[in-house]
Amino acid sequence: MDTVSRIQVTSMLSTTSRFSYVRLAGALLFILSLAACSSGKSEVEGAVPLGDRAALEKLAASYEKVSRQLMSSPATLAPQERKAFVKQVFADAGYDYGITLQTLAKGGLNKQIQFHHDLVELLFLPHLINRLDKLPDIYTPTEIAAIEKIKLQLR
Repeated sequence: MDTVSRIQVTSMLSTTSRFSYVRLAGALLFILSLAACSSGKSEVEGAVPLGDRAALEKLAASYEKVSRQLMSSPATLAPQERKAFVKQVFADAGYDYGITLQTLAKGGLNKQIQFHHDLVELLFLPHLINRLDKLPDIYTPTEIAAIEKIKLQLR
């Protein structure tokens, strides 16, 4: 083989190798991203377990802790501020307000179980002392739909 042919073959091999490495790296990134997605939290993990006394006690402790940081009672806050307060209570307890609201809207509430009522009362705190026509000022359309589904379950 002459020098030019060796350079061409070497160049081809290095290009092929680079291409293979890029494909391999791309495949590894794809696999890692799938693994990251599958190991992330599912919807239910962020929701307060329905009827779990320990979870409600955790929320109650969080409520007290977050309340102490306020200048006034949560009931005296404006509706949007009450919603932010409730979201902070859930987050402080390790749960997600929005996910809990959506999860409960899917069903499973029992109006005979006090733990269920307690959880709904906390979820509905942002609008408890407001007229229902004020809901769009406080919640997103998705949240309003979830609230309506929860209300139907408790009738």
